[in-house]
Amino acid sequence: MSTYGIIGAGITGLTLALRLAHDGNNVQIWEADERVGGAIRSDRSEGWLAEAGPNSIQDSDASVSDLVEAVGLSDRLQEASTEAKRRYIVRGARPVLVPNSPLNAISTPLFSWKAKFGILGEPFRKPAADPLTDESLASFVRRRLGQEFLDYAINPMVGGIFAGNPEKLSVGHAFQKVKALEDDYGSLIKGSIGRMRERKRSGTTPHRKRVLSFPDGLSELTDAISRNLGDRLKTGHRVVEIVREVDSGYTLHFDGHPSARVHHLIFAGTTHSLENIRFTGFNGAPDALAKEVTYAPVHSVTLGFHKDDIVHPLDGFGVLVPEVEPFRILGCLFTSSIFGGRAPEHHATLTTFIGGMRRPELTELPDEELLDVVKQDLDALLGLFGKPVFTRIFRWSKAIPQYEVGYGDILKRMEAIENDNPGFEFAGNYKTGISLDACIRYGWNYKPAIRD
Repeated sequence: MSTYGIIGAGITGLTLALRLAHDGNNVQIWEADERVGGAIRSDRSEGWLAEAGPNSIQDSDASVSDLVEAVGLSDRLQEASTEAKRRYIVRGARPVLVPNSPLNAISTPLFSWKAKFGILGEPFRKPAADPLTDESLASFVRRRLGQEFLDYAINPMVGGIFAGNPEKLSVGHAFQKVKALEDDYGSLIKGSIGRMRERKRSGTTPHRKRVLSFPDGLSELTDAISRNLGDRLKTGHRVVEIVREVDSGYTLHFDGHPSARVHHLIFAGTTHSLENIRFTGFNGAPDALAKEVTYAPVHSVTLGFHKDDIVHPLDGFGVLVPEVEPFRILGCLFTSSIFGGRAPEHHATLTTFIGGMRRPELTELPDEELLDVVKQDLDALLGLFGKPVFTRIFRWSKAIPQYEVGYGDILKRMEAIENDNPGFEFAGNYKTGISLDACIRYGWNYKPAIRD
């Protein structure tokens, strides 16, 4: 009987399992698929590299580098090129460089003079009358920065991060740090200055955030964790029933494999997979959460071209597309400009995202029509000659959980189920934050409730 059982070998479950194992706990992890990593999947073929899901990790604290070191991959870490600091947003149907300095912010054509003066007035605007109100991100930005900033900064950013709709996303849950600036300082600008002064007074050196990957993609990390776990990890084990035992602990029944029993059970799968599991003896219904969390459908399309067939210099991280602009894609990463080794010499890769909460119907298109949409938009934005010489399409019908207004109620229901079923808990990007580094940070800093 294992002390800890984990369902789901995505990045959260894998990191949790490794943390528990390193701390000397008896742990077992089960994955329904034959491969690990969840949305992380790297496709290497004849000099090309395409990522099915996330393309990089941002290490916002030491958790990522500590995990990488623990699995012996420190010498394989690949940091994004300096060019990747340059970002583009579409305005007037063309990519416009996002300002990266106060001087550029004044001269940028990305915002009108009216919008620029409006931003200068942000510190003088009153905070929300009731800070406890669960406000949408769109409403929050309109109050503080105006409609144009919402249209040409926040909307494309949300499309790139959540593939979401700022009119529905909760600022308090999806962007907690932004909401905290208003709550603590009454202003975003005052808050940003105040936080810098606090760090200076305390002598704290900010962690240098890096955008990271590996020469053969992010699967290097999940594969390395898998090797380190050894026989603690079981793939091809689909859970069909979880029984809460009267005396304590949980029994898991699998499709085609012997059952297992654990003292403490962590569900690290997706919420929509809960509906495929029968929960017996539980207080509350974990499977009911499957229909409560909204997931954005997103397809990732990686195309490879000869560099001479692309007009744009691809001198940056990529380009994001505001919803008000006449394009159908959410944005495009210049993947071979971010990291080396993504394309053969004299070639380049472009990874485009399409669908999301903005245009979910586009994810229903067959491959050929989907490619036509992507190529038409990329041609208009970047200038393409000839046909792609490399193509990969990855379809995700439920890609990214949406922290929408009212999400606090869903988190409370999760917490109630955990409290009413001691030894059971949820873990995943629907709870800890959607980014890879948020999932890793949660797993790597996990504090066991039970010790062997």
